[in-house]
Amino acid sequence: MVLHGSGQDTNFSTADATLSVGRKTYFYAGFSQQDIQSCELLHPLEEKKEEGQEEEERKEEEEEEEEEGGDPPVELNLHLLLLNLLRMIFTKSLFFSGLLTMRAVLS
Repeated sequence: MVLHGSGQDTNFSTADATLSVGRKTYFYAGFSQQDIQSCELLHPLEEKKEEGQEEEERKEEEEEEEEEGGDPPVELNLHLLLLNLLRMIFTKSLFFSGLLTMRAVLS
């Protein structure tokens, strides 16, 4: 991006432009110490190509994160909780059964 000011032009890189989620477009603010007469985007096709590549890389990273360890499905969590509940009930029943057996033997 080039800002044309009074007597001097200022070049800015738009590589760090932020993506607006609502509008699905990139925004970049350029500031200068001098008065700005006009603003011009250099090589818009090349920058769009870079942005497209960045979006593809982001999608690939998201897919990798999902494959590596995304959030497990709700049904899996429910089944694991039920299994732990059954284990706890079984352990309690063994404990009380052993306790009552020891009490009967000692008395």
